[in-house]
Amino acid sequence: MLLSVKSFSKKHVAMKTLTIDLPDMLDLDEFEAKMLLSGQLYEKGKVTLGQAAQIVGISK
Repeated sequence: MLLSVKSFSKKHVAMKTLTIDLPDMLDLDEFEAKMLLSGQLYEKGKVTLGQAAQIVGISK
């Protein structure tokens, strides 16, 4: 698995970009991966609902 991290600011919130190589057999698109990750982060109390929505690129 490849994991690269870079940081940037988005609307006054510091953000990181992660690149992860996943097997093709997962049949997972970027939106679904972001939804799964942001949902888990929200569930564990790591991000707010608004931050989870921002990760995915949707409104809360």
